[in-house]
Amino acid sequence: MKRACAVRPTNIETSIRHNFAKFLTRVVALFLLFLCGSASFAAEPHARKASLTAPIKAGAKATVKKALHWDFGDLPLKVYFVPATKVAGYKAEFGETAKQAFFDWNKESQGLTSFVFVDQVKDANMIVRWSEKQTKDMKALGARTCGIARTISFATHSYIDKRKRAQLIARCEIVMLTKWPHDFSQFSVDDVHGTALHEIGHALGLPHSASKSDIMFPGSNSSRLSRNDVVALISLYESEKKLHERKVLLYNTAVDQFNSAKYEAAWDSCVQVLHEPRRFDTKAWHILRLIEQYAKNGQPEVRPLLAHVSALPTLMPAKDPE
Repeated sequence: MKRACAVRPTNIETSIRHNFAKFLTRVVALFLLFLCGSASFAAEPHARKASLTAPIKAGAKATVKKALHWDFGDLPLKVYFVPATKVAGYKAEFGETAKQAFFDWNKESQGLTSFVFVDQVKDANMIVRWSEKQTKDMKALGARTCGIARTISFATHSYIDKRKRAQLIARCEIVMLTKWPHDFSQFSVDDVHGTALHEIGHALGLPHSASKSDIMFPGSNSSRLSRNDVVALISLYESEKKLHERKVLLYNTAVDQFNSAKYEAAWDSCVQVLHEPRRFDTKAWHILRLIEQYAKNGQPEVRPLLAHVSALPTLMPAKDPE
């Protein structure tokens, strides 16, 4: 009886198996990397230990693209401080120091950001509260995390070109500790100031920086804004300001054109207002509705717009905004 023996693979077969194994390993690695990246972008909140977008490289011009930001029309942002007299470790000067951090961002932003402090939470779109212990999401970010900025955002698009989209911040809550979480030692005023500057930066939409001299560096020991911090903010909001100013100019032009019975020109101006992916502009919408009504009533000077009016429901919401 002959003994069965294994057939020895040729060099070609070995090479094919080896290359296939390498290919499979790379595919699995890329898939896992994609999953991790997607999860971190979707789930990580703004915090001292987390970044929502890619870090700004040290020494770079710090241009921030496709980052979360506020609509420029929301400014000044309305800030409410939750009373903290019963929070262990809280001192009255902490509140004043945190307010100074808002003033610092306002001053360095060259008018691109502004804040007002309100007395009632219902009037605010940014809330600041204090805690003596780490919250659950702080603990998830690290044992030394001493502040976090939670933002609620919404996706919006152009009402004319649905491909033009933006991600805007609607509301934000900043939570800061009164004591160091690892040993429960008391925060100093400088500690509060640095933490507040960092979290306000996140609340405005800034990611982490890779430079240790920046306040936006994760775990930064700084208590003042660096040039890179300021450039990052200006880069994020400068174009927003220009868009907002253009929108206001177009709307004012549309009003003048409407009052002068130049309805076709007013229509075109309003459509341009609604072309950018920003908050819905109810004023421009109502002008379009008035022009539509004039056209349906058969007003001679509005008749050329009848074709535009028939397309209005496809461009805009069927229900009038409040």
